[in-house]
Amino acid sequence: MLQTGLRRNEAKRDDISYLRTKNIKIKTNPPQKIVLDGEMIGYTPLEVECIQNGLKVIVPMQSGKKMSQNLENLSNL
Repeated sequence: MLQTGLRRNEAKRDDISYLRTKNIKIKTNPPQKIVLDGEMIGYTPLEVECIQNGLKVIVPMQSGKKMSQNLENLSNL
């Protein structure tokens, strides 16, 4: 994953899915541990909401590269 990020390529793995959303709720059966930045913070279910303008990220500009989604492995959506 680190090499994929450094190369600025999308992840091309069967076990990884991604999408753009403002909020998401993750439920598992059985409940799973939630690890954030190396610290266990609880168990699923987990609800995450993005706060508009809540984080500033500075990255180099890339012309012509379009953001995408990969929903292949999210069959229940």
